[in-house]
Amino acid sequence: MTDALLRVGPASPAWSWTDDRTAGFWARRQANETAVHRWDAQLAAGATEPIEHDLAVDGIDEFFALIPFWRRESTLHGAGESIHLHCTDGDGEWLVRLAADGVLVTREHAKGDVAMRAPASDLLLFLYGRADPSGAEVFGDASLLERWQQLVKW
Repeated sequence: MTDALLRVGPASPAWSWTDDRTAGFWARRQANETAVHRWDAQLAAGATEPIEHDLAVDGIDEFFALIPFWRRESTLHGAGESIHLHCTDGDGEWLVRLAADGVLVTREHAKGDVAMRAPASDLLLFLYGRADPSGAEVFGDASLLERWQQLVKW
């Protein structure tokens, strides 16, 4: 796949279930997917290494960008509850609002009903249900983090 993606270039047309129908979508998708599954394999072997910061931040951005294309997207709603995710190992902050009409995500420093502060790798693994928030700094309504993980559970 890597050879094919390098051969055609990121702007080349490619099928996708999203509105990004380029080979670049697949390069990004596979980099992020592989990073999470690499961590899974390391966990099975008993020795994990964190996902590199910039890749984890991109994985978080991609996770949120893909939500509108999920089949279960319509089940992700709330009454305005908010989650602030904050990287402790570099740039990266997101405010996630569970609105009546779906999830709204902005890249900003803002007060949420709950805040979770951790390295980018831990935040990404939390979003994908690979980790709970127990190793993070959590301020506010921690039950909202549990609810989030139930809402996005595969």
